[in-house]
Amino acid sequence: MKSIFRRSITLFVCIASTFLLSPAANGVTLEEIRQRGTLLHLAVPYAKFANNDAEGLDCALIKRFAAHLGVSYKYVPTDWTHAIRDLTGHDPNDNANTPSQVKGDVLANGFTMLPTRRKYVLFSQPTFAAQVWLIAPRESETFPITPTGDLTLDIQNTLAKLKGKKVVGISTTCIDTTLFPELAEAGAQPINIPPDKVATPYTLVADSYDFMLIESTNALFALSSWPFDFKIIGPISLPKPLGVAFAPESTELQKEFSDFFKQLWQSGQYKQLAKIYYRAHVGDMKAFFSKSEP
Repeated sequence: MKSIFRRSITLFVCIASTFLLSPAANGVTLEEIRQRGTLLHLAVPYAKFANNDAEGLDCALIKRFAAHLGVSYKYVPTDWTHAIRDLTGHDPNDNANTPSQVKGDVLANGFTMLPTRRKYVLFSQPTFAAQVWLIAPRESETFPITPTGDLTLDIQNTLAKLKGKKVVGISTTCIDTTLFPELAEAGAQPINIPPDKVATPYTLVADSYDFMLIESTNALFALSSWPFDFKIIGPISLPKPLGVAFAPESTELQKEFSDFFKQLWQSGQYKQLAKIYYRAHVGDMKAFFSKSEP
């Protein structure tokens, strides 16, 4: 019964905590990185953006950036709870603003550029785009929408299926149901599971839920492993930007990356790189990938 929600899937979470302290003031300069001789890439294992073998789209991108800087590359694993702390030296959830060790120079793993995050990190220009979709267990009696070619209409058609249904998300993440007031407006019963209940590998037992929110990149990744366990009902959101994060004081590093990424984009190399990991997604996001500049 509802097998997708019993499986262990290391992919869904994209934490966007409600931050209460002022921005951190740690950063790294290009000179410090070059003297060290290594670029430290913080990443949380997430879909096809990054894994602990330093493979994935964002790993490939940051490896190229390290080569651009003339230094070696090092993957530094982190988790969703501590990712911003490991980048900035401060935990956004720590009201005491207690300093901690900075562990990396950049944070990149399909990191959604949410407004709460923009208060505490610097972002590059968008490097990818993703939507939030609605999924249901294989056994659900709800059928997927028929795509119309109009995303706004597709979202409306998806919402029309939610009256009286329970929709689960993960609180303080990019699939937090409070980010989508249209769920309740459509007559759904939005439910959030606290982030401290989320384990790695991610496991959610959702026998009492009808639907779940999921980011589109994760859904495509999950389909490759569990193609018969769930079905995609339709989109809930317009595309949202993803990017590379830097500590607030790392303005020089951010600018260098932005210049590097612009060149990579305009040469067409980044689009080809993205197709290695997300060919279907690149095709779906034609408007994003067809821009002359990122």
